[in-house]
Amino acid sequence: MKKERREWRRRIKKSIFTLLFLMGIAGCSKQNQVEKNKVKKGETISISVSEEISPEIKVDIDGEFKTEDLKKYTVTPEPLPVEKDWVEGVAKYLPFQEKTAVEDKSYGEEYNTRLFYLKGQENRFSAQKSGIHVSIDPDFYENCELYYHGEGVYPFFNDEMDIYYDKKDLTFMTYQEAETLSKSLLKQAGFTYSQERSVGYSLNEDSLESYRSSHLERFESIRNWWEENQIADYIENWRGTGGFYVFYYPLQIGSLQIDEGSMRGMTYAHVVINRDWIVRANIPCNYKVVEEADTEVVHPDIALERLLQMYENTILTGKIRISGIDLIFGETEMKVIGKSDLDILQVISPCWRFLVQMEENGEMVDGEVLYDAVTGKQIR
Repeated sequence: MKKERREWRRRIKKSIFTLLFLMGIAGCSKQNQVEKNKVKKGETISISVSEEISPEIKVDIDGEFKTEDLKKYTVTPEPLPVEKDWVEGVAKYLPFQEKTAVEDKSYGEEYNTRLFYLKGQENRFSAQKSGIHVSIDPDFYENCELYYHGEGVYPFFNDEMDIYYDKKDLTFMTYQEAETLSKSLLKQAGFTYSQERSVGYSLNEDSLESYRSSHLERFESIRNWWEENQIADYIENWRGTGGFYVFYYPLQIGSLQIDEGSMRGMTYAHVVINRDWIVRANIPCNYKVVEEADTEVVHPDIALERLLQMYENTILTGKIRISGIDLIFGETEMKVIGKSDLDILQVISPCWRFLVQMEENGEMVDGEVLYDAVTGKQIR
């Protein structure tokens, strides 16, 4: 009996060893595949695929990408200099009568930060090391956001902005004055953004009504939801309000331009201005590069193959359309180095971003899948 038991254990150990050996070979094979498909720095990458993989999955992508300036960066947040004088300097651009900064020391001690309010405006203004938040009229903001915010995964503006809105002057302030005001606020806060990728629009009463009348189903569905939850009418009558301006400023880290949603934390500032002046603003802290190195990337064919394998091994409840590809910079690693939320190191690497449309309840919903272009591994 003991002899049989020993033989059984020997076979089990042998089987486990064989399994681990085969897994190692498979892992090495995948890694070798990645290494073989690395694109040399300076080469131009092209990909063009238009194919129906199955009745449920269709690919229609086309792109050409340069690789001269591809680097891998390690970045860390730069806390805002939240002192009383600095906070009151920011407040001078806001429509508060009371601009005295008050520190919430108990919050700061608990969360290892510093938090300031403006006296009497605890729910409308806050400034801490990670960012500034202004919300003068929350009801207005929740309402106005319907007219411009993107419905996809990360886009700030919806894709119809240029159809309905422009940069015309509104009655209470010119576009130039509004843009100058918003940039003055960001300058006072010290926020570093990409000038060339900043975007702004004026939304007047006529354009707001035009947008609403073209999207009645969306507005009515939201109205119904709010009414079901016994909340005040969500749809404001825009006649007589004068419209508003909205500005978007994407974060820039040195020469590195960051796409929205591609890293942890807020990656853009935005400002909303109406006849009452600045009524909404979110301004995050800056980041600094602590290390950078040249890198090579794998051909997007590798990432596409893995994406298709993922969908082919999934029970799909609707159709999938892979409709676009970009080479962007995104967060691929994060390391905590201290107690504060800002005590982190984030690795920003080139990433292949696939734009994906998935069928959900009879409608196509926009999404995206991200692959580390250096390792070929899926990020999200």
